[in-house]
Amino acid sequence: MSKYAGKYRNESTRMPSWDYAGKGLYFITFITEGREECFGEIDENNEIVLSYLGIIANDEWYKSFEIRKELLLHEYILMPNHLHAIVELTTPSQKSKMPLEFKRKPKSLSSFIAGYKTATTNRIDDYIDLHNLDTPKFNRENKLWHRNYHDHIIRNKEEYYRIKQYIKNNPRAWRESL
Repeated sequence: MSKYAGKYRNESTRMPSWDYAGKGLYFITFITEGREECFGEIDENNEIVLSYLGIIANDEWYKSFEIRKELLLHEYILMPNHLHAIVELTTPSQKSKMPLEFKRKPKSLSSFIAGYKTATTNRIDDYIDLHNLDTPKFNRENKLWHRNYHDHIIRNKEEYYRIKQYIKNNPRAWRESL
């Protein structure tokens, strides 16, 4: 195994002792592959005008919270090339009989994000097919999403409100950075 050490897998940025399938509030961010600005653009009113990809990504986001009863959405913004959200896991998942290193824990943060990324990618590919668009579909060589994501465990009220404000102000900050 040392033959491939560090070649194909990066070290996890997850907190080693934290149970990401347990109750908690999380600030999460994930980006498109290559930071491709495919979900829309920020207009002069600091609001996102969604592209067809953005509409699908937005719809799938809200659908995720209808399907997954263990999740609550606190705050969310879809940006041209990323999304930010505060999500809450409210119910601990059932214990798995398989060792953790062999599979993702059901009803965990990573399970939710993997499911969302897959659903979004599949639905966009279906849209491309349905409308005969002259655009490449997404696959292993042409990825929609960057493979990883950033998470931050929210530990107190001050942090929660600071992050919530950051998410709300993200479109304005985007415009100001242009």
